[in-house]
Amino acid sequence: MKLRVGDARIARYNRPVLSELTRFLDDLNPPQREAVTAGDGPLLVLAGAGSGKTRVIAYRITWLISARDISPRNVLAVTFTNKAAGEMARRVESLLLPVGIRAPLIATFHSACVRVLRQHGRHIGLPAHFVIYDEDDRASLVKESMKELDLGERTTTPAAVTQRISYWKNHMLGVDDAKREARGPWEEKIALVFGRYEERLRAVGAVDFDDLLLKTVRLFEEVPEALAWYRGLWRHVLVDEYQDTNRAQYRIIRLLTGEHRSVCVVGDPDQSVYRWRGADIRNILDFEQDYPGTRVVKLEQNYRSTQRILSLATAVIDHNVQRKDKTLWTENAEGDPPKLYRGWDEHEEANFVAQTVLGLRGDGVPWDGVAVFYRTNAQSRVLEDALRRARVPYGIVGGVRFYERKEIKDALAYVRLAINPADDVAFRRAIQTPGRGIGSATLARLDEAPSRAGRALLTVAADPPAAITGKPRRALGEFAELIRGLADRRAEMTPPAFVDHLLNASGYREALREERSPEAEARLENLEELIAAAEDYVHADSAPTLEGFLDGVALLADIDELKDEGPRVTLMTLHSA
Repeated sequence: MKLRVGDARIARYNRPVLSELTRFLDDLNPPQREAVTAGDGPLLVLAGAGSGKTRVIAYRITWLISARDISPRNVLAVTFTNKAAGEMARRVESLLLPVGIRAPLIATFHSACVRVLRQHGRHIGLPAHFVIYDEDDRASLVKESMKELDLGERTTTPAAVTQRISYWKNHMLGVDDAKREARGPWEEKIALVFGRYEERLRAVGAVDFDDLLLKTVRLFEEVPEALAWYRGLWRHVLVDEYQDTNRAQYRIIRLLTGEHRSVCVVGDPDQSVYRWRGADIRNILDFEQDYPGTRVVKLEQNYRSTQRILSLATAVIDHNVQRKDKTLWTENAEGDPPKLYRGWDEHEEANFVAQTVLGLRGDGVPWDGVAVFYRTNAQSRVLEDALRRARVPYGIVGGVRFYERKEIKDALAYVRLAINPADDVAFRRAIQTPGRGIGSATLARLDEAPSRAGRALLTVAADPPAAITGKPRRALGEFAELIRGLADRRAEMTPPAFVDHLLNASGYREALREERSPEAEARLENLEELIAAAEDYVHADSAPTLEGFLDGVALLADIDELKDEGPRVTLMTLHSA
């Protein structure tokens, strides 16, 4: 295998351009400026809440490119959410694009890993058109794996199994590790499901979100040429929210930067709240041991809050044992003193919250100027009841997002099946939408047919077993022919044209039109928005493909609601906040 990294570099900028780009340094306080202009080598930026960390990362990227003559292609910045990556990219572009310099790659961990695996995943056995399974796909595959092993849902829920599998993967444990470390009969059974789940993923050429990280680690560890390629490409690596990285993400960063050590991580151990999903606070606490000679910069000036709130927060967080010492302060006003209310029970507490919201409304505070935070989603029910009784409009962050809506998942199932005919999860969803007279009994016969023998359901559907007769048999054959036709057309059509075509060819659009209900109209509007999203993707990507559009959809974590439901109080967990 031959891999080469080009040594292209941007031309050195003339002094007027450099002066314009570096003028932003005047906006920074001394510690921020120190972090932005630090030289080569490992840099740990301990950024307290509200201390301007996003600005620091964006300005450091700009500084590297403008003042250090680093090519944008040699810079990689990674963060955790598409929202954070988008905000960071916009800031960098606002500084670089006016002087004709393109921004570097600013992406989530998972998005960066997709790029790596699409280009070099074949060296570890990944198919060229591997599919990324989202949480619903994963849940379906877990259910099927449990069924094959006769593991009833009454004793172990698919959600619990899925969560445990994700836990093992986040800790970089494979099937053999899980079997070896299983504690008791329950984990032993789940380890067996884990094994079957992995087999089925491989059979259909799919990966889940955890695999994107794990397989990138595997590629870098097993294929030295691939690691050398990316070390040479990304010579400067910046990581946001480093306290939230798991072991796989930590390993990726260590492998990429172990040689050149040009790594800047920004984070705060005091804000580590994602241990439940695999985040390992040791990654940031041990950074100076991992990278001897690390330069540490503390961002302690807060621009967001008041001194009274900061003092209260400091008094609480000082009790933490695992932390890096720092003290937040602000030049803002001292502010109102925080208030503490102790209710007799959750109902009295919820009623107090509702009455307080009404009081704020009476003082002129708009509904959308109020937020209610709680620790777990289970606590929202009583709050919702109290707010409803008080006639307070509210919305819960984390409701049904655009790409999680039924009609969007239905349409994307067709896209996935056209790309990968072996995708059984997409087959089960697409074949039942719109209705074709194929129910669970027919699908069960199809799944249990002797001709199945490891073959894809779509392949079996093209020539159904003799046990399936009449309308279901004809419907299966027609569906197989439909998907074959879509697969034949996908290469000659743009992503938006293909989505538009499949909505007509499948009869989905017509079925919704015939329903003539407000719900159906809303679904049709959402499907048109899906086509618009595909058009946006085509305009944004220099080499758009249907696979690329599907990758972007799979990686998308959030999108605004299509319709504004008016001002409302926001309810959310502290993790969502």
